[in-house]
Amino acid sequence: MVESQQFADPELWAAECRRRRMLSLQGIDPLISRLSVQGTAALPRFSLPEPSVRPVEPVEPASAAPLAEMTAALRQPKTPAPTSSDSILDTPVTTAVSSNANREERVRFSLLIAKAGSWVWVESLPDALVRREQLQLLQGMARAVEGAAISLQHHQFDWPLADHVHLPADLQSARQSVSAQLKRLAKEGNVQGWVIMGEEAQHYVEAAANIVQLIIPSTLAMLEEPDLKKQAWQRLKPYVRTG
Repeated sequence: MVESQQFADPELWAAECRRRRMLSLQGIDPLISRLSVQGTAALPRFSLPEPSVRPVEPVEPASAAPLAEMTAALRQPKTPAPTSSDSILDTPVTTAVSSNANREERVRFSLLIAKAGSWVWVESLPDALVRREQLQLLQGMARAVEGAAISLQHHQFDWPLADHVHLPADLQSARQSVSAQLKRLAKEGNVQGWVIMGEEAQHYVEAAANIVQLIIPSTLAMLEEPDLKKQAWQRLKPYVRTG
């Protein structure tokens, strides 16, 4: 039996996006039912709403008067009411729009996230590629800190998680998602801290309570300038496991 489908209401789809986002931040894959249970009434099935652009309606000259009165009422009591020559409507409106645009600006990046013993290593991947030389250097540093028997597990984190106009892709959402990934790894074992490799990776990692955060040069930088390995070792040396 083919179930009926219709486009989802924008408010309904926004609620569904929030549900999926909260589950993803907790490391849970959102589940979606495809078919109704046999023997029950068929449930409505919704398709994703098509992105729409609301047409700009012409503003009549007289409509500026009520807006000016509202703006004047929000000002401090001692501030005189604006005259017809004032341009107070331009600045606050432009500032608000600019602020919202910056807050919702979409970002795109890839991270190498690796776990070795009690440390999680994070590095930005400018070209979204993990090189063998990077992993070899990373494994060498992890073994120098944790011991020769330590194993390295890694995966690549790509943001945004999905390219869809209705899903959040701003920097704050990205940092929350990365934080959820790191906390999930921390729960899987006794994690002492994260090692942030390179300045770029620092933009996407938030500090966490009771977690040490070390900052060293990126593996790519150390491969290009071997002298940077000494700098990295000076920061890692106090945390070398003994015994």
